[in-house]
Amino acid sequence: MEYEIYYKPTYSLAEVRLSDGESIQADRRSMAYMSVNLSVSTGIKGGVLRGLKRTVLGGADIFLNTFVAQGDAVVGIAPPYVGDIAYREIKDETLLIQGDSFLAGSQSLDLDTKWGGVKGFLSEAGLFFVKVSQSGYVFISSFGAIQERRIDGRFRVDTGHIVGFTEGLDWKIGTFGGVKSTVLGGEVLVTEFSGEGTVYIQSRSEKMFVDWLTPLLPQQEKK
Repeated sequence: MEYEIYYKPTYSLAEVRLSDGESIQADRRSMAYMSVNLSVSTGIKGGVLRGLKRTVLGGADIFLNTFVAQGDAVVGIAPPYVGDIAYREIKDETLLIQGDSFLAGSQSLDLDTKWGGVKGFLSEAGLFFVKVSQSGYVFISSFGAIQERRIDGRFRVDTGHIVGFTEGLDWKIGTFGGVKSTVLGGEVLVTEFSGEGTVYIQSRSEKMFVDWLTPLLPQQEKK
């Protein structure tokens, strides 16, 4: 498998080149174009129960498309929103990501759901994460540009800007600062990571974008 990501960081599209017999699984909404010599099947990774967990709890699509090359072939994949794509190789480790940030990956990956714990109730990243493990590769997507931040110690990220992080990092939800800083600083909740690992951060927050856009939309007159 070879790949190239075009049009970064705002309108990213990943072109994946497969050799004969190679395959890739992808969100069923992500295919932009494909060779005619790719066979496509749609299924539920890990069975119905796991698929329902990823959908109902993690926010991911229950169905995945599997593309298998019959000869050299290409498939273009892109997220449904304006944003970026990052590639990561998984080697006997675990990556926790937002459900709608899983774009595609190798069939060797195990996809499950992990509860974020009680602290997840406060996190905009969600109560549950899609748990990506085993060995293989994964493409993740973000709203806006994506930044890979290596952490060794403590680091804070606005909860709405979290795309995913490596399992093993400890995290907790807290306020931006004191009451004055929280109210006047414009930030409500942040996630503080500690330990050693990687966090994927998106340059825009969907919630903040909606909050900015809503007052600009025309209001319906009440009858």
